[in-house]
Amino acid sequence: TAFALMVTAEGAPMVYDGDEIGMTGFNDPDCRACMNWDQTTWNPDLMDWITTLAKLRKDNVALRRGTEATIQASEDTIVRSRTHQDQQILVLANRGSSPATITVAGFTSRTGTELITGRPVECSQIVVPPRGVRLVSLDS
Repeated sequence: TAFALMVTAEGAPMVYDGDEIGMTGFNDPDCRACMNWDQTTWNPDLMDWITTLAKLRKDNVALRRGTEATIQASEDTIVRSRTHQDQQILVLANRGSSPATITVAGFTSRTGTELITGRPVECSQIVVPPRGVRLVSLDS
């Protein structure tokens, strides 16, 4: 969820050396070791996720150059919008441990396409998985 929020936010996303493979760091002086080139220790699921997010950003101008607005937020969820000319994308994130059903005020009659899965979405109620994100490109 954190990487998805970062990659879909305004500005250039910052993936620090090793983040994409799941390297961790600690307090100074152990903030980050040298890059680990032993691919057997890499987290391939995390690397695939970050690659997917980078491709979505590359393929959708609203995620690269669009203006950002927070539509609504609660203790565990946030809904942001990225808008550029004819493209509007809703970024819905859930940091909770159970699924969240979100009704986005002002968007209940809208439909769109889930960018990660390619499936159609009715915006009246969008279910966001636990500790997950949904990226919805709204239909014109």
